[in-house]
Amino acid sequence: MKASRLLLTVALSATAAAAMAQSNPLQYIPTAEVEINTQPAYASSVARSTVAAEAAAAQSGPLAYLPTTEVQVNDFVAEPSALTRAQVQAEAVEARRLGLLQFSDNDYPITVTAEQAEQIRLAGLRAVQDVTAAK
Repeated sequence: MKASRLLLTVALSATAAAAMAQSNPLQYIPTAEVEINTQPAYASSVARSTVAAEAAAAQSGPLAYLPTTEVQVNDFVAEPSALTRAQVQAEAVEARRLGLLQFSDNDYPITVTAEQAEQIRLAGLRAVQDVTAAK
């Protein structure tokens, strides 16, 4: 009995050692010098003056009304919120309690009933009243 356990242990150890010896059997060993290509990937066949002339013709053509530079984006100024921080926090807590805040798209879209919207609004109003009462 002990001999068979010992034999099994030795056989498993030898198998594990052989498997670990082949840790990277597909190791790349370069056999020749690698040739490096120094030529550019694309060589133009058109002269610079030809490209400039084509660009000038395109700018005076039917698409001349398009801007030639990047469109300037106006800075967006958000309107100040009519809700206080406490009101927003209380409404978020109420929405979470009602199961309306989801952190995945599994239940998308979430529909809010008028009753739930009213409960959320009232929670925000209660928060405002609590803050003003505490002052």
